[in-house]
Amino acid sequence: MRPWLRVDSVLAEVRATPSRPAGHRGAQALELTDAELRAVLDALCQAGDVELAGGRVRLPSRDAALGPEMRGRADRLLTELRGAGPSPPRAEAVARRIGLPVAVVEGLRQSGELVEVAPGIDYPADVLDELLARFTERAPSVAEARDELGTTRRYAAALVAELEVRRRR
Repeated sequence: MRPWLRVDSVLAEVRATPSRPAGHRGAQALELTDAELRAVLDALCQAGDVELAGGRVRLPSRDAALGPEMRGRADRLLTELRGAGPSPPRAEAVARRIGLPVAVVEGLRQSGELVEVAPGIDYPADVLDELLARFTERAPSVAEARDELGTTRRYAAALVAELEVRRRR
């Protein structure tokens, strides 16, 4: 399983018509509701078989710990992205400037420390949670999110889309 798949993508894949011969025991279509499938994912999470975070799912982390130098650079990347608030620069550009390999950036995404909400838009998980928490009582339009967060339409659209994914969970 690829790391940090969107839960809705996993549910769609599980629901997909099997491509097995009719006599195969896995050839029947799955007949569970979304709520029942979510309950299965929640049970797998409680058992430690998968990890859920922010509308995404992955197998449990088996990532090797970063050495002190790379951990320091990773923390520097996350600090710089945190400082940018709702309009962070591209994580890869910051990583390149501070000498952090792209593979480490991808590892941060896989570990859940960094969440890619759209191509080129990554937030540290805590910042993303804080931004989305501002909209717990309502579903803002892109324009409302843009104005409230003081960001551009591109960032606001990505945040509103992520908020919608989380609400469907």
